[in-house]
Amino acid sequence: MGRRPIDLATEISNLSKKSPRGHVKTWVNTVMPNSAIEISIVIPCFQSAGNICGLLEKVDYVLKSIGKAYEIILVNDCSPDNFSALAESIVRNNKNVVYIELEFNVGQFKATLCGLRHSRGNFVITMDDDFQHPPDGILSLYESISLNSELDAVVAKFVLNNHPVSRNLGSYFMWLLERLAFGLPKDMRMTSFRCLRKSLVSIIAGCNHRRPAIGVLIMKNAKGIACVPIDHMSRSTGKSGYTLKKLISSSFDVLVNIWGGSNLFCVKSNKPLYVVSRILDGNIS
Repeated sequence: MGRRPIDLATEISNLSKKSPRGHVKTWVNTVMPNSAIEISIVIPCFQSAGNICGLLEKVDYVLKSIGKAYEIILVNDCSPDNFSALAESIVRNNKNVVYIELEFNVGQFKATLCGLRHSRGNFVITMDDDFQHPPDGILSLYESISLNSELDAVVAKFVLNNHPVSRNLGSYFMWLLERLAFGLPKDMRMTSFRCLRKSLVSIIAGCNHRRPAIGVLIMKNAKGIACVPIDHMSRSTGKSGYTLKKLISSSFDVLVNIWGGSNLFCVKSNKPLYVVSRILDGNIS
């Protein structure tokens, strides 16, 4: 295991333009060659110190049952708990874990995008850190995409939904936008529990949008998408960090990515969207 510095200028530009003090530190296991990794798991982490060890234990168990080489990428999105110290201990004791630490909070979309950029697997699974995405679902997602070469993405279709009403309303609004833009079937929802083929990950990782929406990027670039029914579990600890502002911000991200992504924010002359984006980023007092 070694510690590898990241090109900070690139990360600052790609991850977030809301702070010139952007900083990324990463501890990378270099023992396993890139070509040997079959599955990468990307987990953006925020206030999850209380359950991350239990989650990793279950994820490790599922991945070992598959019998393929894997890595688990933890992206610390400036968590205010003691997650940093805990993660460094985890990395020292688990050769399959990669740890990326962000110096400022960038939100789930950008933290996930950071993990995708550093993933090395032939298939990449993204999941939440709070046990609402059951580790057993990893096997269903992986088998569905690995056995069908026509699929670039497989997304969890939650049979049960344990999100609070406020988040469900926000998700429903985003689904309406996506359905209108891409003609999604009524039974397909873009969730953050998904498995992506490496070729699609490479395209998404090259995105330099100011406000990336990964679900939209998947729908724009995937040649084939399927859904797999998976139960949505209750949170193991704490409560959702999604506030009304974050839900509005996420819906805004989906909307502008459908319209044209980063081109909408290239110049300040696009005053309405530029001002809204700055407000949602918290850069206008």
